[in-house]
Amino acid sequence: MHDPDHEQDRRRRAAKGGRRGGRGRPQVEISTVKAQLQDLADGVLSGAIERADAAVVGQILNVYLRAVSVGLQVQEQMDLSVRLEELEELLEQQNGRGYGA
Repeated sequence: MHDPDHEQDRRRRAAKGGRRGGRGRPQVEISTVKAQLQDLADGVLSGAIERADAAVVGQILNVYLRAVSVGLQVQEQMDLSVRLEELEELLEQQNGRGYGA
């Protein structure tokens, strides 16, 4: 059914299943934080929220956004590392059997 020579490639591709689907989540998180910041600003302007409280919450949200950003950078580095390894393996396979062979 499947070529046994390509079993490792199939397994590697299958192992990626579902990992790429989460790329939209950070955008939702950022949108949520933006809405919270807007509500916070509106609350301060209307006098419903103390400025000191709003400042602390704003700092916490800023730390949260930074964590999301770092998480995205780490994930991107991991994805690039996997892709680089795949390209290196492909290049080794091509060099091992020669071009056009």
